[in-house]
Amino acid sequence: MAGEILSRHLTLITSGPLLVLLVVTEHRRRRRVDASRRSEQALVQLVDDLITGLRSGASLIELTRTVRESTVGKPVVADDPVGLQLLLVTTDQLVSKGGPAIPALQRLRHTLMGRVNGRRLAEAQSAQAVASAGMLLLAPVVFAVAVSVVDPAIARFYLSEPLGSGCVFCALVLAGGGWAWMQAVTNSVLRDVR
Repeated sequence: MAGEILSRHLTLITSGPLLVLLVVTEHRRRRRVDASRRSEQALVQLVDDLITGLRSGASLIELTRTVRESTVGKPVVADDPVGLQLLLVTTDQLVSKGGPAIPALQRLRHTLMGRVNGRRLAEAQSAQAVASAGMLLLAPVVFAVAVSVVDPAIARFYLSEPLGSGCVFCALVLAGGGWAWMQAVTNSVLRDVR
């Protein structure tokens, strides 16, 4: 009975902060991913609208002016400054130098979609890395709880002895440091892809 109570306390002490860390970082990652996806979709939609407008007979100058007006102050499109710059430079060059606008815009759309697909691949791979880090973060906790249930003396050691408490504290610090390191690595990869 006492061994079960000690193992439950050990579970709460060790897994609580780790689970909070996992949930918070996953929530932040999802917000960043959602914002970049909305931005990418908005840019591709702008290019599609330009192509549709040109096919319906609208002037490229009017469409370029409309694009500039519709992107000023829009945070959704501003989340992808490189894509927006590609779009604006392409339309400016088409207006000033001339040339076949529809094929150029189709190539721009293809380029933007290549960036979208590359970013999605990097996001999927970084999500796998973060999930692996999360499993590695929780594995020692699960092992400690399982061993504590089997042998209550281990749970007493972790909770009542200074050396045991020091081991638990060091494990939490190292696990948190590893988690922070994995977040930094995956975030730098995602920044490089953008």
